[in-house]
Amino acid sequence: MSRPLSFHEWRYLFIGLFLIFSKGTAFATDTLPVITSQSGNATVALGSAVNLSIAVTSETPVTYQWQVHKYWAEPNWTDIAADDYALEGARTSGLQVTNTSTLGWAGYTARFRCVVSNAGGTLYSEEIQLALYAPVPSIQAQPKAQTVIVGTPLYLLAKAKSYGANSTYQWLKNGEPIPGANQPVYDGSAYIIPQTQLSDTGEYRLSVTDSAGVVLSDEVEIRVVAPTPVKAVAANQDHMVYVRSDGTLWGTGYRWWYGARFEGDE
Repeated sequence: MSRPLSFHEWRYLFIGLFLIFSKGTAFATDTLPVITSQSGNATVALGSAVNLSIAVTSETPVTYQWQVHKYWAEPNWTDIAADDYALEGARTSGLQVTNTSTLGWAGYTARFRCVVSNAGGTLYSEEIQLALYAPVPSIQAQPKAQTVIVGTPLYLLAKAKSYGANSTYQWLKNGEPIPGANQPVYDGSAYIIPQTQLSDTGEYRLSVTDSAGVVLSDEVEIRVVAPTPVKAVAANQDHMVYVRSDGTLWGTGYRWWYGARFEGDE
């Protein structure tokens, strides 16, 4: 016949059960997170945007910290700041690279990883590599078609983006290079004729060349026309007119703004 458990036996039994269940709970809460998927390596164009992501399962709350490898720094793996303007979401499961040109140059490989932590510890994702290349140049702002009066200046401007090496610019007239019209200006090139002639009428465009390729701007028409003589002007108003060397008057596109009337106006 079994006897009842003594007080001390009951005490040891409860202590044992407590340790078993409390230790089991500790094991459950101390489990490391598991990375179920992540972005792979990619080849990306300079100037583009890229999203990197990681998926994790965990029994407890998880924190994320994306890192970038800097071969010139010590240590090489550096935490990305939460307020980095070019790398957004550094402490989330998704990192947005807003402009890859901030990572390096054509031929450089940018390297990233994510540090994932919970109550059970820390682990690192596999390294994600982004191989950078220079895309073909692109035209950011097209030149504008214009009609100008003979003798007045012509200003042509086009903006381009080039990430390749040895960028060159060349303006073309009717498909042929214009001698000397190859100077870069900021993110593009400008072509200026200080005093136009009737022979400057034609089709103009900009050619941009670098190590990645060639791009052409839109072809625009430039018309150089003779001025129309002043026929009459309204009394008691200011006008914008010019005097030729022979003493005759002519005007420009200010005619209606200043109240002047020209030969051929309706």
